[in-house]
Amino acid sequence: MGIKNLLLTIAGLIALILGGIGAFIPVWPTTPFVIFSFGLLSATPNIQKRILKIEFFREYLESYHEKKGISKRTLIFSLIFLWSMLFISIYKMNNMHMTVLLVVIGIGVTIHIAWVSRDRRKKNGRKQ
Repeated sequence: MGIKNLLLTIAGLIALILGGIGAFIPVWPTTPFVIFSFGLLSATPNIQKRILKIEFFREYLESYHEKKGISKRTLIFSLIFLWSMLFISIYKMNNMHMTVLLVVIGIGVTIHIAWVSRDRRKKNGRKQ
């Protein structure tokens, strides 16, 4: 393995870890980091195969690759988790400026999640 592949592998694993963090932090993006990591790890197919064995990451990668969006279950869970954490933060901070900021961020992330969740496959000009 050359230095270039080693650096790409390290960067890919870091991106994968950052994507995994997104499962626990509501406004942290998961999908872009997971997809980016998979691209960085293209020179190491063994690591890619191991990543695909992890159901959590496989769902993101397959959904993106097949353009089928995310499942309704994942969408609902993501939105409930997002807004629960935001409301807890709003309650704990009790600050009007931060409340407005968190609500705006929450709306933006909700729009993003809804966009990612939609099915983008096309068959004869129509979605399947």
